[in-house]
Amino acid sequence: MKKYIRLTILTGILIMAAIWIPNWIVAGIPVVEVTKVKEQSYSETVKATGEIRPIHQKDYILDYPVVPSQVNVSVGDWVEVGQVLALVDTEQTVSAMASIQKNIGNTDFSALLAGSSFDEKISDFPEQIIANATGTITSISLQEGMLSSMGNAVVTIADSSQLQVKAFVNEDDVSQVQIGQQVKISGKSLGKQSYSGTVQKIYPATTTKTEGLSTQTGVQVEISIDNAPEDITLGSHVTATITTQPERTGMMLPYESVNQLDDGTEYVFCYQDGRAVMRPVKTGQETKNGIEILSGVSKEDWIIRSASSLQTNNCYVKLKEE
Repeated sequence: MKKYIRLTILTGILIMAAIWIPNWIVAGIPVVEVTKVKEQSYSETVKATGEIRPIHQKDYILDYPVVPSQVNVSVGDWVEVGQVLALVDTEQTVSAMASIQKNIGNTDFSALLAGSSFDEKISDFPEQIIANATGTITSISLQEGMLSSMGNAVVTIADSSQLQVKAFVNEDDVSQVQIGQQVKISGKSLGKQSYSGTVQKIYPATTTKTEGLSTQTGVQVEISIDNAPEDITLGSHVTATITTQPERTGMMLPYESVNQLDDGTEYVFCYQDGRAVMRPVKTGQETKNGIEILSGVSKEDWIIRSASSLQTNNCYVKLKEE
């Protein structure tokens, strides 16, 4: 009787094992997603940051400091060459210079007036300050009733019809940048609008730029702006995307589909009849959308999306249900 009981129990165990073990094995099979190589167009680019500046600008520098009696313009005004920017009060100018010479002594003004009478110098003072260029006033230091500086620009006039971006390219990327390359210019101040441009000049020496606590080394480049509108804001900070290699088409896979062996061999896993089969591949350009596959797989192959999720070649896998 006991023999039959043991046999019955053993038979039950075997039946349960026959039911449970396959489920256990199936539960241990990796679940994968698959994809295919896709033809995509891409180009190689380098990003630089900078600001919009005029290509041409002129400074108005006075031979003598003056006291304006009237200032007719301010920053942002458009002026034409020959336009009167300010009127000079000759008497106040002489009085201010004499007072400074008397109170301070040895100054630039003393040297300016040395050996000459005020009357002789008065004839040299301009009665008007006249615009020496056509464009937008980007800076002006003239103030009514105040003695201007000497040797520094009192007015700067920029030709806003011809603009450029002076940009900073990181030293890691500068070897890819060449004169004549096409550029896309964008920025918050430009809204949704972007402009095209061309690399015109690459500075021969490196410079540094500090942002917060970090310092970067790079090179300044000058980029012309095509068809810039008249209302574009000088000094606006922009991003310049420089196309270093023209657009081309390649067969692309997601980055996670490609893995690498210890010897440097790159590979993917192809899905074949319920198994993951390792396939060596040769890769090309890396883009923001994926990595180019030069050889090793075809458009017809199903590629397992995450190569790192599998440890062995030719292992069983099952497809993730949609």
